[in-house]
Amino acid sequence: WIQRHEEQFHIPTLKEINDAKEAHAKNGKTDDDEDINSRFFQDYDTMIAEFTAKMEDDSQREILHYKQQIVNSISGANNLRDCVVVEVGSGTGVFIPEFSDSVGENGCYIGLDISPGFIYYASQRFSDLSNVKLSLSEENDLKLPSALKGKIDAFFLCATYHHLSDVTAVLNQIYDYLKPGGKLVIVEFKKHHH
Repeated sequence: WIQRHEEQFHIPTLKEINDAKEAHAKNGKTDDDEDINSRFFQDYDTMIAEFTAKMEDDSQREILHYKQQIVNSISGANNLRDCVVVEVGSGTGVFIPEFSDSVGENGCYIGLDISPGFIYYASQRFSDLSNVKLSLSEENDLKLPSALKGKIDAFFLCATYHHLSDVTAVLNQIYDYLKPGGKLVIVEFKKHHH
């Protein structure tokens, strides 16, 4: 179903990225606000330079040394084969190669992010991976196609949980989309009040 319904997944254009930045600014949100998500709506080139330097540098992010082990720990080596895995907060795509390889050509990785810039960047970077779909989500709405309800094998959140403004809403959606026996895996480094 996923491969036949590309139109269900929204990859923003550069114009949409700029429009989102302007809309965010009009709402009075700036990079200095306490809203930790506001920095995902800054100038595209500035944001990508900042976050690729931060998120993809294994000398600054210890977790990058353990990506394959984390993916394997979800269901064991090769047990994600032919599965559908959704990453909430896919960012610049640091886990995409591992998940793409793990689900195989008959499985699918879906990366969601609230940042139009991150989705655009990752779509350009991983356009050669046919089992990877990326789509723009919202802070409290995954924006997944309803046809996928009850069909997702695993949801993965890494360094994203603390960005959720309405945890209950997001977790309820995840529950609706998980198939029976599906898994929710959260890797988090910040203590959170939820």
